[in-house]
Amino acid sequence: MDYLEIETKYSVPNLKLSEFDNFMQKFKAKKVLEVAGYDTYYVHPTLEDRFIRDRTNQSERFITVKVKQHEKHNRIRTEIDIKKTSSVESLKTFFTESKIESNYIFGNESLYKSFSINLDEVLRLALNKGYTENFKIYKHCKIYWLEKVVIVWYKVFNKDIEEMEIFVEIEADPDYLWKTEEEAWQAITEMEKQCSGLKISSQMRKNKSLFELYRKNIV
Repeated sequence: MDYLEIETKYSVPNLKLSEFDNFMQKFKAKKVLEVAGYDTYYVHPTLEDRFIRDRTNQSERFITVKVKQHEKHNRIRTEIDIKKTSSVESLKTFFTESKIESNYIFGNESLYKSFSINLDEVLRLALNKGYTENFKIYKHCKIYWLEKVVIVWYKVFNKDIEEMEIFVEIEADPDYLWKTEEEAWQAITEMEKQCSGLKISSQMRKNKSLFELYRKNIV
């Protein structure tokens, strides 16, 4: 289950944030966060099953590589996030999954706790290896962490802050100690039923990720 992202996404064009907040009061959330910022997506001409995302919000920046695991849908993906304070092992895994052969200097293992990642340098390495910017969006998100799942409402804007779509996601909490992938899916399915008041259902699951929805075709 390490680095595995398991989630479902639903288009909810008429769901206001206040309505989502009111609905979520019935659950006991461990943590609630409202955040907004830009996501910039990068693609590689020969690596169709993966992309790199550079995310910046009010409090932090991190770069992610996501790799699709199923041909017919995008509900399960390998995901590796790195930020300035990430571990060396996470950075090495990021380079492996993004297919970047790097000469990045990692330093002595005894200094891992003080290791600092230069995210601009990581992005430069990706660009040098053939990744190019494909599109940029702005997201306003409200996130609720429950016992086993994370539920998110978010509104997507284009880079000029023109409104595009509204979504709800239910994700198996990556920090929960799942025994199997099936257990994670069961938690998502159970929460999906409890969220019928938001007018979402298994029939409404989106098969495409935001990346697939908004990706620009390159000729």
